Amino acid sequence: GSLQLSKNSGKSSGVALEPSAPAKELPHSGVLSLLQILNPRLRRSTGNLLQRGERNTTALPTTTPKPTLCRIPISETLNLSYSNLTTEELMLKLDEDLCQTQLSRILELDISHNNVQMDLLSLFTLFLPMEKTLSIDASSNKLTINILDAESFCKFPSHQLLFLNISNNPINSLDTLCLPSSIKEIDLSFTNISQIPLNFARKLFNLEKMYVQGNHFIYTVFSDSGNTLPMCVPPPGTIHISAISFVRNEAGTPIESLPEKVKHLGMSNCSIVELPEWFAETVEELLFLDLSSNHISVLPNFPPSLQHLDINNNDIKVIPPSLKS
Repeated sequence: GSLQLSKNSGKSSGVALEPSAPAKELPHSGVLSLLQILNPRLRRSTGNLLQRGERNTTALPTTTPKPTLCRIPISETLNLSYSNLTTEELMLKLDEDLCQTQLSRILELDISHNNVQMDLLSLFTLFLPMEKTLSIDASSNKLTINILDAESFCKFPSHQLLFLNISNNPINSLDTLCLPSSIKEIDLSFTNISQIPLNFARKLFNLEKMYVQGNHFIYTVFSDSGNTLPMCVPPPGTIHISAISFVRNEAGTPIESLPEKVKHLGMSNCSIVELPEWFAETVEELLFLDLSSNHISVLPNFPPSLQHLDINNNDIKVIPPSLKS
């Protein structure tokens, strides 16, 4: 099909953990080291909550108490969104010992729009019993990435997770991102990230859809002395000096890598000045590209596979003939 060019459409919307005792041996190979570091601390927190609850209730003469904190999935979907859940409350609802039967049935989990404040990797430790889960929406919480040495133990079981939405969280940096490599679609919009690091494409090599709208990418200007300074895009209405000549060096671009299999890429409102020179040769399967509401003045080469391009609200004065057909 021919390339659809959209230029006049409307604007796009848009602590390191303490060492802990070794965990018990688990049937999942490859995840023991991750659980050794993270899971005991989470279990202690959950246990403390249960103990506090026991002190406030009268024990019933039952030998096997039924789990009352677990939510039963409806049509294999567990929807906990807009529940004002705190971190501790979520840990109880996803406790492996109490809720194993329910967790194993979940295909889709929605915990969006809550008050969950924890490290992203610690959150995923709660998800490990959910081996059949395909989709997780954890958007609009207070998730961060604080574990700095995650790569040394970032191993997941044979996970089937395909979709992850962590948009509208204060992620801040993707340098130590640790997620299952099975993910094919991720939403990182409005996460306060300033770059896509070099190791991103290696970690999430199966990505086909990627959305990073509403982040402020920071370019690096190289001076004659070899010093580097962040380049800020001037506000609208001021004198604009093109920064193209400053960022031709590959080290100056905030877009340091992209997964080769990506087909849909949303990068609107990201303060993008230009795309890296390797763009067209790397994303050769790209079908949809949204670059609207950026500061691009010169269009780069695009892969022949591209079918839809949105360059609305940029500084482009001339559209190449190849895009007009």
